Amino acid sequence: MKLISVKLPEALIQGMDELVKRGAYPSRSAIIRTALRDLLREELWSNDKSRGLSGRENYYMSDEE
Repeated sequence: MKLISVKLPEALIQGMDELVKRGAYPSRSAIIRTALRDLLREELWSNDKSRGLSGRENYYMSDEE
């Protein structure tokens, strides 16, 4: 995986920290990966499935490095 830097409002960081504290996610990174996958699935890949591009989606959906 590549490392990127992102600026976020404090309220979002606090919300992520609360989810980690509750054990819902192992880290902030996991939360961001999940949210981004969901966004891409909704906004981009759902249209690509009709064109047979689900293999690419499955690759990018993985948490593996």
